[in-house]
Amino acid sequence: MKHTNLFCIIALLAVSVVGAQVVTTSDAIALALENNYGIKIANNNVEVAENNKNVLNSGFLPTLTGNAGATFNRDNI
Repeated sequence: MKHTNLFCIIALLAVSVVGAQVVTTSDAIALALENNYGIKIANNNVEVAENNKNVLNSGFLPTLTGNAGATFNRDNI
């Protein structure tokens, strides 16, 4: 019974090793950085800040306004 259990465990480990991919250290780091939620959130926050900056800078553009008025009084005496 012990030999059967040991054989099953070894067989399962061998199957998982056969299906494994070889990943280099630099590939593993690149994958980790791509899938890191903290980095994704930080990148999104940077994008939001840039969009907000562009919206807020629109108020700093020069504006030209004009106003004119006239009054006319005619008194019949």
